[in-house]
Amino acid sequence: MKNKPSKKKIIITSIVSVFAISLGVGVGVFFGQEFLGPKTNYDAYDPLNYEDDIDALYKEYSNSNGDYSSFEPYELVNIAYHKFELEENSYSVTDGNIAASIVNQTLRSVSIKNNDLYFNESISQSGIVSVAKRFYQEAGSVTTYNGKDIKDGVMASWNEEDKTISNLEDYEEEWGKTLKRSSIYIISSKTVLNSEVSKEENNYVISLSLNPTTSVLRYVKQMEKMSDLSRKPEFTSVEMKITLDEDLNLIEREIDEIYTVYMMGAHTSNAHLIDFYYPNVKIDIPSLNTNFNYEGENV
Repeated sequence: MKNKPSKKKIIITSIVSVFAISLGVGVGVFFGQEFLGPKTNYDAYDPLNYEDDIDALYKEYSNSNGDYSSFEPYELVNIAYHKFELEENSYSVTDGNIAASIVNQTLRSVSIKNNDLYFNESISQSGIVSVAKRFYQEAGSVTTYNGKDIKDGVMASWNEEDKTISNLEDYEEEWGKTLKRSSIYIISSKTVLNSEVSKEENNYVISLSLNPTTSVLRYVKQMEKMSDLSRKPEFTSVEMKITLDEDLNLIEREIDEIYTVYMMGAHTSNAHLIDFYYPNVKIDIPSLNTNFNYEGENV
């Protein structure tokens, strides 16, 4: 006859079984969030259908003789961004912090325009995943480099062999915009939920609440590609405060946004970003082996 298992063995086996089942359920729920949560079908939206005619708006501005009273607050913002894009030389710097459910993340970024040459660097660092990318745009193509050995959230090492070259059409489809476009967000009559403008000394301060789906149709492509996410993020809130001088030149943009990212589960993130703009200022585009100085005299 076979020996019957002891009562002690039965209890231990039951505990292990329950633990295994609980762990399986827990992991299943954790990773299942990535696939079972809300999912916006961004492919159903064409970004071009949610953008205003900026050329027509800028022509109206050029004929206004400094009288901005007929423009909506968001139109002043679009005029400012178009002015910035028309500058022969310019640059902007971003300083950001993202508080996620499991980790805090820093973001530093710089965009430079020198005549027909464009450059962008983005470095994001956290305790778990860090990402560094560089983009050089010229002569109808963008070359993308992947960085490694990120240090202090402001520098990385770059390898000439670790690169991808894309034509502008393919690059925009993958990343949401080319480097010529100064803002990844869609700010228009179709995406602005609320807006107001106030005057502080000689500056205009414009506050915008944007539709959390249609304003980020380009942005979610960039986020998915930059961080190699399993799917595009889901936004719940996009708030901006943009400061312009009296000639509608960009000075600063402050952004607060809430979104859910999907990577080994679903994680709600609160991002606070500040962009600083320097129109009509020329600085050198760094070579691949040169670090940009985020604390330099031009920043």
